[in-house]
Amino acid sequence: MAHKENNLDSLYTENLKIIGETKFTRREIDIIACILSGKSVKRIAYLLSISARTVEAHTYNILSKLNFTSREDIIHFIEKSGMLSLMQKYYLNLLIQQAFKSSLKQISNQLINKNINCLIIYEKQSKEELFLAKDLEIDLTQSGFKTHLESMKDQKSIDLLLKKTAFSKTEHVIYIGNPNLIPHFSSKNKTNASSPRNISFCLLSNASPIEKTENNIKVDLINSLEDFDYNFLFIQLLKKLLPTLKIDDSFSTFYQRYQELTSSSNHSPLLKNISDTPKTVQKDKNVKRDASKFTVLKNLGILCLCIISPLFFIVYLFEKNDSSPSVISDLRIPINEVLLKRPLLIEEIDVKLKKEKGDERVPILGVVGIGGVGKTTLVRQFSLNYNAAIIWEINAETKNSVINSFKELGEHLAQTEEKRNEFNFIKKIEDREERQKQIINFVKNLLKKNKNWLLIFDNIVIFSEIKDFLPENKKNWGNGHVIITTCDSNIKQSSYIGPENIVEVGELNKEEALKLFTIILYGDQKLSSEDKTKTLSFLEHLPPFPLDISMAAYYIKNSTLRYEDYLERIEVSGKDFEKLQEHLMIEMNNYAKTRYGIITLALEKVIKENPHFKALLFFICLVDSQDIPKELLEFFKDASIVENFIYNLRKYSLIINELIGIDRKKVSSLFLHRSTQKISLSFLRDLLSTEEKQDLIRKIISSMILFQDFYLNKNCYYVMKLINHLEAFEKNLKNMTLPLDFKEKREQDLFLMLGYAYQNCSENYLLAYEYFTKLININERSHLISNNKMATLFKDLGKVCVKLGNINESIRYCEESLKLCKNNPDSKILTVLNLKILGTAYAQKNDFERSKEFFLEALKKASEITCSMTKRNIEANIYRHLAWLYAKRYLNRVETYEGIKYALIALDKFKASHLFHKSLHHKSEKISPEIVRIKVDLGKIYCRLGKYEDAFEKGFKEAQYIIDNSLDGCPHFLSKAYIFLGIGEMLLRNKKIKEAEVKLTESIKTSEKLAGKFDALQAKVFRAEARIRLGKFKEGYEDCMSAIKTERKISHNYFNLMYFTSFYHAAIIKYKENDLVISSKHFEDFFKYMKEFCKDFLDPHEFQLLEEKKVFNKIIHGKNPNIYEIKDCLRRSAEIFISIYGENHSFIKDYVKKII
Repeated sequence: MAHKENNLDSLYTENLKIIGETKFTRREIDIIACILSGKSVKRIAYLLSISARTVEAHTYNILSKLNFTSREDIIHFIEKSGMLSLMQKYYLNLLIQQAFKSSLKQISNQLINKNINCLIIYEKQSKEELFLAKDLEIDLTQSGFKTHLESMKDQKSIDLLLKKTAFSKTEHVIYIGNPNLIPHFSSKNKTNASSPRNISFCLLSNASPIEKTENNIKVDLINSLEDFDYNFLFIQLLKKLLPTLKIDDSFSTFYQRYQELTSSSNHSPLLKNISDTPKTVQKDKNVKRDASKFTVLKNLGILCLCIISPLFFIVYLFEKNDSSPSVISDLRIPINEVLLKRPLLIEEIDVKLKKEKGDERVPILGVVGIGGVGKTTLVRQFSLNYNAAIIWEINAETKNSVINSFKELGEHLAQTEEKRNEFNFIKKIEDREERQKQIINFVKNLLKKNKNWLLIFDNIVIFSEIKDFLPENKKNWGNGHVIITTCDSNIKQSSYIGPENIVEVGELNKEEALKLFTIILYGDQKLSSEDKTKTLSFLEHLPPFPLDISMAAYYIKNSTLRYEDYLERIEVSGKDFEKLQEHLMIEMNNYAKTRYGIITLALEKVIKENPHFKALLFFICLVDSQDIPKELLEFFKDASIVENFIYNLRKYSLIINELIGIDRKKVSSLFLHRSTQKISLSFLRDLLSTEEKQDLIRKIISSMILFQDFYLNKNCYYVMKLINHLEAFEKNLKNMTLPLDFKEKREQDLFLMLGYAYQNCSENYLLAYEYFTKLININERSHLISNNKMATLFKDLGKVCVKLGNINESIRYCEESLKLCKNNPDSKILTVLNLKILGTAYAQKNDFERSKEFFLEALKKASEITCSMTKRNIEANIYRHLAWLYAKRYLNRVETYEGIKYALIALDKFKASHLFHKSLHHKSEKISPEIVRIKVDLGKIYCRLGKYEDAFEKGFKEAQYIIDNSLDGCPHFLSKAYIFLGIGEMLLRNKKIKEAEVKLTESIKTSEKLAGKFDALQAKVFRAEARIRLGKFKEGYEDCMSAIKTERKISHNYFNLMYFTSFYHAAIIKYKENDLVISSKHFEDFFKYMKEFCKDFLDPHEFQLLEEKKVFNKIIHGKNPNIYEIKDCLRRSAEIFISIYGENHSFIKDYVKKII
């Protein structure tokens, strides 16, 4: 009985599981087989139906097991192991498997929306039949069938099967084994016979065929002899099951691959019975006859081969000689021992060069990258293995160098006396233009007569000068290919090439850099693990390009310097060091350029193009090298100048220009390699005078201020992109030799921008506080900031301090700001904002009356503001803070409904009382970011009232919807933390404990990062409760202790209740862990604090009742409290919480009472 003999499994298990002394997984052998066949990461991923990242991960594991660094090492290892032929055999079978699966997919696509049920029956006695049944089940399912598997033992088994629903829905039955039981499926005396009317039986057996059953059910026989290949058996089965489909068409690729592989392999276990054609399967009765035929034909074939093979060999030699390259440039590359092989790029060149364009144009491929990236070496490496009659490299730096290269090519092509005379005549033409034209025509005509040729236009600098020399069509030039190398990445937009025909050569990865460095410096010597780590650390400080890595290796090899010494030299490199490097590279590689020389030469050329470019270069060297918004530069120079500047930078591959997503839009950004930026800044520092630097720095910062001011209230995402650039600018400014007063003034500008970017956009109040205080410290020394600006700064620092819980500091800054406002008649708005912040500060101190007084005074003064939009924004913000004031003071008491009223007034100011997630809103119409904050606070107020459904629907869900759909262009990082907190509390109260823990964890991470640990206290207390209810006592206790250790910077009722509850949770955990001593100590602290809280919060009568019940009494016990004392603590705690929350609150019902 033939089943799907898995050759890959058997090859792996029997031969390839252990190679040498190393054990490999089946998947690792798959990867190794593909690597041996030269497949790229993408091709391996496609072949194995896995991701490229998975391929890289497996490759890394293989290299780690073998302590190797490259794919070439793996190939060498297999060759030495003696397993090469087995691995090739394995790979052939892998290809067949992939082709077969692909064909099944094609069948499946034809069966979409067709529910075809297929029942597979096998006899229990045979393992062979079970294996075959399982294989069929898998492959039929992949082909689009709905399959069901059943085992048969006797007639009784059939009776049971006929009663099953699965059988009644079956259209096809595949029966594996002896056919004697088949007639029982159609017996007339069956009761409840559910056999379908159009049932089709396929018998897989090597028994005699059954024409018909008792009820005239047709049975098709498919012979399953042991030596019959499973794949073809399965194809025959599909033909029986799907007679209307052209099955052979779907398997055409498989047939082709099968025959191709058979012709190249006589020993693959899968490639058996290859004399059987794919379209017909030989019946059992023909086997002997065919065998005898085959013997005769085989002998005849051997005889014919002996007669004609010498003739073929002669013809082969002649053709090989005719097609082998007869004219080849001197394509020098490093010797093999120090040559870095880059097979992925070689393969990409090969694939793109050979891709048929479907027109008469000569295929042109562009290889693009910055100088020193290895373009020329790569193309030469490819060309040396390229099969063409003519391979010639043309120096394309200038028009003259192109003509000279064509002239040299003409000399080599003129191989007859007649052609040499013709070419000598051309060279003597006096008219220069005519002579050049005739040289090109001469070469063109000779190229046209050759079957294939390859021209390499190396190092094109100005494309417009060279384009007329590029072969444009096959009619004039014949069948050939062109490769150009250039630094000019603008060539991607050229109509001659196009982006699909470009190979971009980028930086080396860590593995490639290490390989190149070590083969030059250490040769075959293997590095120890310690040396490898040390070398990798050193290489991280070098530009990751072949030029820089090889230069470092040669320099260290010749000078025996330590890594640290070399890094010091390149850091302070002067002209002597540069010259020494140049001489060394000429001697070792015949390459006269250094990284510094390449970049500075390009910069000089860029600056010559336009005087404005010097300023723009200085700009992009002072900011962060990554993701520089093009629009930022357009605030500094006109858009047309910036466009031209970017074009010229791309010309030398100094930048990458990409479209980056911001707030659902694509914006143009520039990226420089950090080493390029570093060299460029060093060059410009020397080039510019002190006065020029100061003037440019002033103008650059002014443009950045304009950019920030423009987007600050429009789209925070743009301002956030500015943060990294401001911080990089500040570091570079610090390292410049400039007058101290100038640097301090510029630092103040940068700190001010950073403070506002962190405060208003990323909502990182910790960093906003850092930059604002730095600014004030500088001003105390220099007094450069005006009183009006200081008044605003004090106000904003007061706002930041409130968010961080630094209440007294906040009050002090606001009072300072108000003093300065008295001397400024135009400070009405500033005064109102200070009053609002003071109201917030006193609310945090739990001084309700004072807080309310400040808010009402702020509202009164806000009514005098003339600008309607400013007035609306400020009033809405004050009402929002008033709303939250009531909630954190009165919690779940009736007074908190006053907070709801104020929150709705705030929303009405923006006409935003409706539910955004239930109404149509044009996403192009930006709304105020304040709406999200009001919605979040509204959700928090409903939570305090225990109205969790309203909290979610009207608060948190609304805020999340606005953020997710970017209706206000603001990321709301801190608001998101509060949304997670609110949703976490709601989930906790609705008994969705695990989901609550996840949301609360997200809230804690963000809050701690942006506003400090005190801001995350509430979320930690809720998470501690969730973890107690989940039985995670250790983690819950960590949350409790973190909350208990948090500095009590604020003291409003809600914060206090949360803080004191953390003692209760800690006591519960220790009680659960049977640590009664620690539990009693936590309870003691809880009762002490809660007495203070209840006295302030509860009605005096309610507090008196609790006092009478002695719930706040100290715990009186000896050294070891007993369980009854702890249970009494639980009872008393419950009394306290019930007086605050009420009997029906879910916190009481689902948590507090259940612990008692």
